[in-house]
Parts: sequence; C-alpha cells; structure tokens
Amino acid sequence: MTQDSDVQQQVLSYLRHQAAKGPADLAALIERTAADCARCLEDVSEEQAAFRYDQEWSIKEVLGHLLASVKGVNREIGNLVEDRPSAGEARMGVVSGAERAIGKLRQDLARLWRETARLAASLPEAGLERTFEHPMFGPLNPSEWVAFQRLHAMDHIQQMETIKAHPDYPRTSAMFLARVYVTLKPTVNDPQGLTIRGALHSLGFADVESVRAGKYLEVRIAADDRGKAEKQLAEMCRKLLANPVIEDYRFELEEAG
Repeated sequence: MTQDSDVQQQVLSYLRHQAAKGPADLAALIERTAADCARCLEDVSEEQAAFRYDQEWSIKEVLGHLLASVKGVNREIGNLVEDRPSAGEARMGVVSGAERAIGKLRQDLARLWRETARLAASLPEAGLERTFEHPMFGPLNPSEWVAFQRLHAMDHIQQMETIKAHPDYPRTSAMFLARVYVTLKPTVNDPQGLTIRGALHSLGFADVESVRAGKYLEVRIAADDRGKAEKQLAEMCRKLLANPVIEDYRFELEEAG
C-alpha cells in the first residue's frame, strides 16, 4: 500500500508541475505526445496491430481504448472550463478498436491529438478551480487533466512497445532501394580523375578544370523498417562498399515498389 501511495504522489506531483506551466506549454506537451505515438505506430501492419498474446490487448485494442479515453477526457475538460455538468465521459476501461483498420486508427488518433493540443492552448491562464474526479488520482482541474493525457498515452506507448518486442510478434519485411555514392576524400589524389580530365581536353573540352572519379551502386535491402535498412546500409558501406580511410560515401534510401 505504501508503494502504491508513493506512486500516486509522484504522479500527482508530475501533473501539478506540468499544469503550472501554462496553456502554451501544455499544448507543446500534447504535440510531443502525438509525435511519440506516431513513431510507435510507424510501419505497424494490419497483422501486427491485431496480434495478441496471453490475455493482453492488441495494439488495435490499445488504440481503441486510448481514442475513447482521450475523447472522453477532452469532453470533461470542456465541461469544466464552460461550467457545464459532468457527462461521465472519462472512461478509463473502455476497450474497442479491433474491428477498425490500423490506418484508420492511426489517422483518428493523430486528428484527436491535434484537437487536444488546440484545447490545451485555449485554456484560460486562471480560473480553473473546478475539478473532475479521477478514479485513482482524485480531483483534477482542466490543466492537470491535459497533463494526464500525456502520462496516460506514454503508459500505453510502453504497452505497445512491449507487444512489439514479444517473440511471437509478426515480423514483416519491406523492400528498400539504396543509391550509394562513393568518392575519394578531397585530400586524396585522384589519378583516374586526372586521366579523365586529360581525355576530355584531348576531345576539345578545354574548359574542364577538374574531374573527381567515384562509383555509384544500387542495393536492394529487405528490412523490417527504414531505420534497420539504414543501419545495415551504413555497415555495408563501412565494411565493403567504401574504404573509409580514403573514401567518403553517402546514400539515398527509398521504399521499393
């Protein structure tokens, strides 16, 4: 019980600290939350979003719960600010979303976070004494409820990351096309470039002042996501495609059709 009480006090301290910063900072907090959610859901497929293990929620169910909760809390914040009676909308236990496509859930959540950021930015600087009861943390005022949206979302982002880390989580590979450009470092002599320049001069292109030779490669990579493809490609360049002692490299990466 003491441990639960300590956690409760830590959460309340966080909520009050964030709430004291003002509407603009609260709106920025929600925008960061939206970006964190987007990163977590990037490249999640329909199969992955529906994956469940034991009695845990799927990613779709987590998102359904999050959508219902954020929407309900936003309504209660509006009721508090406008001095309207509570509608009992902050439903913490609602689970839905399994029937919706992951793309639609992703879009709906992004839109809802934009609405939440606008709501946070519109809060008055003062006069927010009215509260609405949280089942665990007690009465919270509108600013504290906005801060709670961040805390609640981060808890579920961690939940989704745990799902993604499960050994039975479906792994899907995308195909990426990399365009790799390798050139000699500026301080390294380029005899091939000098030879090409001499040949161009002999052909009448006297205005050519210098030539630096290099190589261009196209590499197709199957990877779970863009970040992993970039990591693989950088390692390939360091170990084989370029000589890091005398050569520089850069690459462009795009998802192949």
